Amino acid sequence: KSGSPLFGEGQHVTIASLGALTLSQDAMGKVPGPAIKPGAALVVLDGDLQPTGWVYNVQTETGSKGWIPEKLIKAMP
Repeated sequence: KSGSPLFGEGQHVTIASLGALTLSQDAMGKVPGPAIKPGAALVVLDGDLQPTGWVYNVQTETGSKGWIPEKLIKAMP
């Protein structure tokens, strides 16, 4: 799976699912990071194309940072 990323640097996004989830400390998603509440506002810092698709380094309103797969986020309304 490749192609252009859906989200860009500085873009505001939120979690697409209704439940809380955990960000990863690494782009490959191997090391668990901070937990994020449903509806949390995130800012995209960077993107990386992994074998499973695009992942994004995001920052929460409280300053926590981590990686999240593209399919788990959506643009803020």
